Amino acid sequence: MRKALGAGLLEAIRISVRSGKCRRLSLSETTWVLRHSYLAIGNDCGPMHIAAGVQTRLIILFGPSCEVKNGPLYKGVPLSVPVPCRPCQYGELLLSCNDPRCMNELIPSWLWTKSEGRCRPGHQRQDRA
Repeated sequence: MRKALGAGLLEAIRISVRSGKCRRLSLSETTWVLRHSYLAIGNDCGPMHIAAGVQTRLIILFGPSCEVKNGPLYKGVPLSVPVPCRPCQYGELLLSCNDPRCMNELIPSWLWTKSEGRCRPGHQRQDRA
């Protein structure tokens, strides 16, 4: 049953991507995809917490939110820009920020440099207990 769901889901995703008409996945489909993924990359959001729950390797991007409070407990690499005003996810600082460097500097080249090799097969990672 699960193999049939997975095979059908993968084919549906392939067709959606080829046609340019991607559809939203259900919660169970999202969980299946994340469980069968080698690596998930994203911001501090629900799907990344689902990926952590199914023990998929993660690179999670943190802007104003706090990776110590919200970070993954399993196979996660939290990345954030080291600016003195973060984390500021609560309070007036977040609402009055005129220079959100913690978000604007999360650019692909910086992310690649910080994450390169940290989630490759055979990489010795230190998982949190």
